[in-house]
Amino acid sequence: MDDTHTYNLINGAVGMAGSLFAVLTTFQEQLEWWIRVTGGLLGIIIALITLLNFVLKWFKKKPY
Repeated sequence: MDDTHTYNLINGAVGMAGSLFAVLTTFQEQLEWWIRVTGGLLGIIIALITLLNFVLKWFKKKPY
């Protein structure tokens, strides 16, 4: 390949992807923990929103 802009961009992208992969591999355990905690928190938030919607609908249907 010639030393063109495209060649330099591809080499730069491959180098950055390799470096990013190396960093992610190093911090894999911490990243996994954060992903699990975030997923759990999102599940709790969705459950609370659903519960709030059920309660609001129940109060709207109930005549006083």
